[in-house]
Amino acid sequence: EGDPLEVRLQSGGATHMALLRGTADSSWIVHWHRGNTARLWLVDSLSDSTKAVAVPDSVVNLFCAGQAVMPDGRLMVVGGTVVGITGDNRVRAFDAKTYHDSTTRGWSTVDSMQYGRWYATVTPLNSGKMLATSGTEYMNLQMFGGRETDGTLTNETTTLNLRRYLRWESDLTSSNRPTPRHGHSAVHNANGRTVFFGGVAKGAADTLLSQVWQLFIKSTDPGQTWEWEHKVTTADPDSQFPRPRHRHSAVVLDGHMIIYGGIGKDGSDQDVALDDLWRLNLTTMQWKREVI
Repeated sequence: EGDPLEVRLQSGGATHMALLRGTADSSWIVHWHRGNTARLWLVDSLSDSTKAVAVPDSVVNLFCAGQAVMPDGRLMVVGGTVVGITGDNRVRAFDAKTYHDSTTRGWSTVDSMQYGRWYATVTPLNSGKMLATSGTEYMNLQMFGGRETDGTLTNETTTLNLRRYLRWESDLTSSNRPTPRHGHSAVHNANGRTVFFGGVAKGAADTLLSQVWQLFIKSTDPGQTWEWEHKVTTADPDSQFPRPRHRHSAVVLDGHMIIYGGIGKDGSDQDVALDDLWRLNLTTMQWKREVI
């Protein structure tokens, strides 16, 4: 397949660049643009070589991250791009000495921040520690479904950017979406996804729902689209599934969606107020009833 060092630096492909210490009179320059475009470029004072090797980070999109060299010579890269709502909260390290590892390409996760961000500032301290400050987090208000003034239910999806300008965006979803409904809940997860649960749909008769849907941004480039995903859930061995409901409360806490109460149906198909508490693990998608 040829010499792996035949990948050259391309024009416009070095939004991020950092100089790393090499051996003897050599140095490394690592640079990247959007996506998995990272390249490692050898700079040797005894040679005019301009060859580089691809070192993509397959875990984090490092576009718009902050970076600085650590005391041990590795490069710390903070944040990056997750979706158009927020930035990544992971802290990555790049070690030029291990770029030849076919699995990691020199990258590893060393820590995580409480909040994800773009455009962070990373400052080496005299103590040997690294300080990550500032950055940007986009905040959008998302709206899905509801009932029109004439009583018609909708499944329209719109967003309102709360940071740069107050403007409603048109419906950008490009995939199958939930049926029209109202009375559902929505929580925003730390991974940049909005999780919807329950609600009531209108057919020949009102139908209560217990479905879980997730809404996320597929691409961060201009023309990005929102994608819907219907999640299949399981139940804890000691629990069942929550009853279909609407007008319930929902919050997200430590990677779990917690729902409480709402309006359900009894054995005679009459409306009844619910007082049960449920927790959904948003990683495993498993329900567990909590007794209080």
